[in-house]
Amino acid sequence: MVKYYTFELWGDQSPEAEKQWLRNDKAYYERVKFLKKRISDEAYKILVEKGFHDYTLNELKVIQEGYDFRKWKIKVEMVVTNEIEIWKIKVENVKKIFINHNGTSDDTGFDDWGYEELLDVDESTLSFEILFASGSTILLHFPNNNIFVKQIK
Repeated sequence: MVKYYTFELWGDQSPEAEKQWLRNDKAYYERVKFLKKRISDEAYKILVEKGFHDYTLNELKVIQEGYDFRKWKIKVEMVVTNEIEIWKIKVENVKKIFINHNGTSDDTGFDDWGYEELLDVDESTLSFEILFASGSTILLHFPNNNIFVKQIK
């Protein structure tokens, strides 16, 4: 589950929470910089340096591909937009998928994209987790160099 940009901390406006947010932000960037060689330069620039805060998740696809049951691979594709830009995020060879959707009665879906964390699970596996304004999360584990980001518009 999200380690640095938690839903509880995001919603807390107290001075203590603000200080903790800044400490967490600094700690996250200290950790994520070591992952730069484990994804493409383009993916790093977009996911870590730019981010998708306040974007909307328009599309989420989980795709199983393969020619027989022993060779199936899972990939996840997401399309996000801020009404000016449209981006496609593709994660291949997914080892773990966890979607925690806190559906509410106001039908906001996942709501706005809040924060994302790219972390290491072990030497060969990365984790990408998204926290939405609703408190919902999407967590993906995948091998190094298997996340791709492309601007569509």
